[in-house]
Amino acid sequence: MSFDINFLVSVTFLKGVRKLPPCLTSGNYRPHLKIDTDDEYLGVTFKNDVECRFDEAISVNVIPMYEGVDYSKLQPSTKFFVMEGDKIVGSGIVESIVKLDR
Repeated sequence: MSFDINFLVSVTFLKGVRKLPPCLTSGNYRPHLKIDTDDEYLGVTFKNDVECRFDEAISVNVIPMYEGVDYSKLQPSTKFFVMEGDKIVGSGIVESIVKLDR
């Protein structure tokens, strides 16, 4: 998939829900984001150069996964949960929208 936007988010992964923090450097971590005022799950890929630790906020690039899904609800200051199935494994806030030149 090719999108012309990415999101910079601040996210904290919760200790006690997962055994290990997710690996964000591989580009293979693909949870869903759920805005705290909405029930829709938004599929994304997390991509970062630095590994994360539990209960510590980290800035991460988030890439939309699905064409035809409306990601416009992800605006700066929007709070969200990081979902793996029906489990909340983290929470965060959108810092900015990054428009890509293609």
